[in-house]
Amino acid sequence: MASTAPESPIPSDAFRCDMRLEPDHALIAVAGEIDVATVLELDQILLRARDRGANRLVVDLRDVTFMDTTGISVLVRWTRVARRAGFRFTVIPGEGAARRVLDLTGVLETLDLADEPPVAEAECP
Repeated sequence: MASTAPESPIPSDAFRCDMRLEPDHALIAVAGEIDVATVLELDQILLRARDRGANRLVVDLRDVTFMDTTGISVLVRWTRVARRAGFRFTVIPGEGAARRVLDLTGVLETLDLADEPPVAEAECP
């Protein structure tokens, strides 16, 4: 009889990027590592949010465990694009790895920052 090895749990630093569209913004919650292997997925979700008409993109990095220069680059590029195109691009850096790397590189002070995700505006009946 062949024994089956138990499935290994998902690593705590596994990348995850979820988008929630609200009437007045798109919230993109990122978890795990943002690096050369995962940054394209983040970029594509940001593009999808803009394609769906979001005039404010909010990127929540509170659960990011690691971010390399490709992650920093995508945040800087989207900040510049937003300023030129007239939409808002907001970053929630949290207190962990993302904030540390953005602070050490001097990028933190160039971003539009928030501490918490915005509260969705209630639609009038």
